[in-house]
Amino acid sequence: MKRTIKALFIFSMVLVLGFLLHHTSTPAAWAKDVNLTFASFSSSKSVTGKVCTQWLNEIEKRTGGKVKFNRMWGGTLLKGKNLYQGIEDGIADLGMCVFAYTPGRFPLWEAMDLPVGFPDAKVANRVQWEVYKKMNPKELAGTKVLFLFACSPAHMWSKRPIRNLEDMNGMQIRATGFCARIVKALGGTPVGAPMPEVYEMLAKGIVEGAWSSIDVMKSFKHTEVTKYVTLNGLYVSTFYMVMNQDTWASLPKDVQTVIEDYSVKYVDIAGALWDELSDEGLQYAKDKGLEIITLPPEELARWRAKVKPLLDDYVDRLKAKGLPGDVFLDEILTRNAKYSK
Repeated sequence: MKRTIKALFIFSMVLVLGFLLHHTSTPAAWAKDVNLTFASFSSSKSVTGKVCTQWLNEIEKRTGGKVKFNRMWGGTLLKGKNLYQGIEDGIADLGMCVFAYTPGRFPLWEAMDLPVGFPDAKVANRVQWEVYKKMNPKELAGTKVLFLFACSPAHMWSKRPIRNLEDMNGMQIRATGFCARIVKALGGTPVGAPMPEVYEMLAKGIVEGAWSSIDVMKSFKHTEVTKYVTLNGLYVSTFYMVMNQDTWASLPKDVQTVIEDYSVKYVDIAGALWDELSDEGLQYAKDKGLEIITLPPEELARWRAKVKPLLDDYVDRLKAKGLPGDVFLDEILTRNAKYSK
């Protein structure tokens, strides 16, 4: 009897010890073997690369260097159009890309790329994150969303000047995702292409201009193949940083907490970083001698009137699919007005 009691006591102590070890460990103790593969469509030197690098470095730092990321830049593991699916399928553990690179995959999220007139990336980021947390769209349920971010308001640069709507007529402009519809609404001809290909397209005259956040002028050297910048700020492009669901579930709770806590803070950090780099891009264009064209208020009002029907069209298209596009867009517009004050 005593032997039985003693055996039961020892067995119980082993269970208790195992429980304590599991639930009181630190990230440094638990995360020593956590090596994660990160995939990106862009280079580490691009603005998106800089945004992601700061986050990756900080997560490594906050876990005591025990979580490490194998960084696969420039589409070496997953190209832009395949990146989200690749994360879902576990080809990479986590990754970053542009929503617009997979047209039709994120129908509700197209609203964030509509010409709603975000004043800067910080506001766009805050709006985007709040709408995601409230609406929790099923189209993003296949992965663990770590954080979402946006570029600074986009502008155009071109080989010939764009001073009014008439100058847009027939002009071939590089534009991806929903921006293509914006270009078309303004009378231009959109041409889709990943940003790394645009320099050569401009140099060869395949396109006459490009539309994106102006930091690209510096990071992709587009000042070498264009002469004019037309400021308008009609829209932003949006990006995701997501993790494979099984990878996320396999992480120690302490590591999950570190990632989630910092990612919430990083929504504002990423916006401020992009705005800073955008300002540098505009100054770079000025220093390189490009003419900066600021549309007069009455001309900018004409542009906004031309693109406004795109918002109504978005709502109608999603309603036809049984999706709450009207609610989604209203959440964006309400928050943009709130934070733009």
